[in-house]
Amino acid sequence: MSTPFAHYPRWAQTLAHGIRARLGNTFILHGNTHDVVPLPFDVAQGSPERSRGAPATDPAAARGFVPLTAFLADWMFGQRDVVIEYQRANGPAFHTRESHQHFSDAVAVVDAVHGTDLARSLPRDPAVFFSLLDSFLKQVIHRESPLGVAVILPYVETLIPESSGESSAEDRAVRVFIQKWATDPSLLSANVTFVLITENLADISSRIVRSPQTVEVEVDRPDEAERLAFVEAVRPAEWFAAKSDLPAVRLAEENSLVHQCLHVV
Repeated sequence: MSTPFAHYPRWAQTLAHGIRARLGNTFILHGNTHDVVPLPFDVAQGSPERSRGAPATDPAAARGFVPLTAFLADWMFGQRDVVIEYQRANGPAFHTRESHQHFSDAVAVVDAVHGTDLARSLPRDPAVFFSLLDSFLKQVIHRESPLGVAVILPYVETLIPESSGESSAEDRAVRVFIQKWATDPSLLSANVTFVLITENLADISSRIVRSPQTVEVEVDRPDEAERLAFVEAVRPAEWFAAKSDLPAVRLAEENSLVHQCLHVV
């Protein structure tokens, strides 16, 4: 009997198993993290209403391929009540209006206690935002009806970089929050998942990588068959015959990543 994730990429099946088996609540995705991800086969073949969120101008998304963070938010954690993505450059992003509302309501409680006005304009500074996220998570686990939460941290090497010397106070604060969440019994038993994303494990704090509380999941490079599937999904055979110097098969052979094929076609 097939599992609900049978049509997902291998790394996504590994992640789903880790979450369902409660191997931990903090997962580190590494490797081919900047490539696009194929949507599940049955969905890509004919459930357009579930592919919402893909820009009409993006041929890859329209035909069944999306960025990693979008795949995580919509296909891995689409049933969670709150999905938060945070990166240093852009600050927090909430994948649904309900996610934003739940978080803002929690920050409003902090504002009421400390006389601040952070809910009106959420801070982008990592240490301040992670402090608010910590307060939000405390409220989540004490609700009568706990929320399902996923926190996605792309470019995590900019938040918890590996350092041969003394790291900054901000980096240490963020690292401590992540370490605390990964070991908190209340969060481990709750429906809360943290996904840290980096290309190279060596770029992030070794204290996080070596921790027995974190689980590493490698995102593999696509094989030739997967690259060919992408090329054929983005461009019809007639296009290659009329406009391309290379047939689809040759293009898939000569590029190692899916998004490289997109740049060529």
